[in-house]
Amino acid sequence: MNLQNYYGLINKGPEANRPTPPIEGFVYYNTDLDVFEWYDGTQWITAANTKRSNEVIQTFTSSTTFVVPAGITNIAEVLVVAGGGSGGRVYGGGGGGGGVIYATNYPVTPSSSITVTIGAGGAGVTVNSVGNNGGNSVFGSLTAFGGGGGGNNANAGITGGSGGGGGYGFAGGTGIFGQGYNGSQGAVNGNYGGGGGGGGGGQGSVAGFTGGGAGGNGFISSISGISTAYAGGGGGSSGTTAPGGLGGTGGGGNGNNPTTSVTSGLPNTGGGGGGKIDATLSSGAGGSGIVIIKY
Repeated sequence: MNLQNYYGLINKGPEANRPTPPIEGFVYYNTDLDVFEWYDGTQWITAANTKRSNEVIQTFTSSTTFVVPAGITNIAEVLVVAGGGSGGRVYGGGGGGGGVIYATNYPVTPSSSITVTIGAGGAGVTVNSVGNNGGNSVFGSLTAFGGGGGGNNANAGITGGSGGGGGYGFAGGTGIFGQGYNGSQGAVNGNYGGGGGGGGGGQGSVAGFTGGGAGGNGFISSISGISTAYAGGGGGSSGTTAPGGLGGTGGGGNGNNPTTSVTSGLPNTGGGGGGKIDATLSSGAGGSGIVIIKY
């Protein structure tokens, strides 16, 4: 039989007219919410990426409480980015990018309250020290961990959402599995530079004669409607005229050398701060985190 010109019709109507009693596997077009739904045996689940209109994208840059709108039982996409770690000071490694969680079809209860926490970036350090870890970001049961601080001339990078870069002669910190990547080794030669902090999308680079290690690139997401990188690692410092490491895409700050300035991670990106080569001023601070949801 030639079925080319035959079409199927899925039941549709307002939410109040959903099939009763529902049976696992039922599919329904909810005209109130303008989405396809299916019944999983317990509740109606919104099918991802099927909404034609009235789609809501909500961005949180400060901590708050999100009240689930009436009729919403499922958040199609959730992006949670923690605060980035700060760079280390004195032969410092770059700070690690904040941890990243991307979830789909996150179940919610209409009219319930969900805690939203935006992690602060790790503060830059003004003494010979490792950097500070960034703060955790939270959406309900999802917790992204703050990026690790960069190491210094006596310490490795710190573990975090993404690991901080190692100080001169020391290893990078470890990233948390599923949230970010490791920081990299500080120089083991006359450069005295720091390794790049890990990012949400890749590991930092090792420092060498050519300069400080570059920060790892960030995690790419289009949840906002625009392809954007988040949680780039901070660049490591350089002890010579070679340049400090560049921050990774996604807000990572640059490390410095003796004649240039260190930079901080960008706000609301989760970027790690740049590592500082000397004992003047502060290392680069981490960028604060962000939470974005789509329903």
